Amino acid sequence: MVKRSNIFKSDTLLKTAASVIERTFGLPNGCVKLVKKDGRKMRDDAVVKTLRNHWEKE
Repeated sequence: MVKRSNIFKSDTLLKTAASVIERTFGLPNGCVKLVKKDGRKMRDDAVVKTLRNHWEKE
């Protein structure tokens, strides 16, 4: 069973968030891709707040 961790802080880098997700679920490095609502990949140096803003927009 996978233990759920806390939600990421808004100032966390997406590169760090992807790495934590991969480690938590035992996935290979580089397989998690965090994307905008239109399907394009977010930059690794963006923060979680930016990703959330893209998903909250219409």
